[in-house]
Amino acid sequence: MKVISGIALSLIGLLASVGNLQAAPSYNLTSIYNSSLTNPYATPFINDLGDIAVSNGVRSASGNWSYLNPLGSFDSGPGYAYVTGINNLGQTVGSSTTTGMYMGAVVWNGTTPTGIDDGASRGSTLTDINNHGHWVGYAENQQFAYPLLEGLTLGSGTYYGRATLQGLNDVGDAVGQAITHEQITAAQATLWTASGMQLLDNRVITDVDNNIVAYWQSIANDINNAGQVIGQAEYEAGLHATLWENGSMLDLGTLGASDYSNAYKINEAGIAVGDSNDRAVSFHAGQVLDLNLLVDPAILASGWILSKATDINELGWIVGIMNNTLSGESQLFLLKPISAVPEPSTWLMLLIGVMVAWRRRPTQ
Repeated sequence: MKVISGIALSLIGLLASVGNLQAAPSYNLTSIYNSSLTNPYATPFINDLGDIAVSNGVRSASGNWSYLNPLGSFDSGPGYAYVTGINNLGQTVGSSTTTGMYMGAVVWNGTTPTGIDDGASRGSTLTDINNHGHWVGYAENQQFAYPLLEGLTLGSGTYYGRATLQGLNDVGDAVGQAITHEQITAAQATLWTASGMQLLDNRVITDVDNNIVAYWQSIANDINNAGQVIGQAEYEAGLHATLWENGSMLDLGTLGASDYSNAYKINEAGIAVGDSNDRAVSFHAGQVLDLNLLVDPAILASGWILSKATDINELGWIVGIMNNTLSGESQLFLLKPISAVPEPSTWLMLLIGVMVAWRRRPTQ
């Protein structure tokens, strides 16, 4: 009994130590603010090499900046470039001012732009590019929006007035939103594959005459190579981050009592990032995690709050936006994992195994 009691006390002490380890910072935080950018507070994106694209610039993993050339300008000014995605080949996509009247979709190889003009739109943008150099986006013509894509074989789809592509994977599947029924005015999450467009959000209520009486809006923001789709959907409790997987639709929940959350990007490990309750969060295995808990508490004490996580790569590096509640200042951040910390449950199972093995040891 004394030995068992001693093991129990050791177990308690070790679990307490694990708790202290978890309280220690598990991410290094770096500011990637650059006042030379057209918009230093724009949404940042990151590839698996650690290159970060934001506004009209690309920051290499070593910290050096290069700047994207615009297609042209509305007037005699220098013109504007806004990036929305970067792949592992160093290609970026987004939109730029042109010599015409509207912003136009662009692919940049290095800093050199190539305009994507179908001759029919009154403005367009590309939203994502995969590691094969295939891209997606959308164009708008008055009150209509329709998909743009290159290098993909996507089947047909029926939509009414609006369909956009927001993200794609290396397999060639794309996601976005569309109005798919003439009686539904809200755009809903969609998946596009070689087989055609599939409505992911099929929450529709009809009356006895089969007339649609209720529906909810949603959007699919990203898809990984395993086919996991993340985005946001409307629920009775508010707008929540959502996962679509294997034909099911899962509300990912919110941080605390907030009625809002959104998931923007997902990596191959199934970890998605976004925001909730004005804090940067990750979504994984049914848990919503406040990323502020994983950085040095002294940073929070100085007023900084990680407010929105916008992208994550395969190394687990996360980029996003942070705000200072004391100064009102905003900056962009990069989180890099320091080291993995075992979950308390892992330590507990190991210790229980030791205890069981000790109790079953042969007697002398």
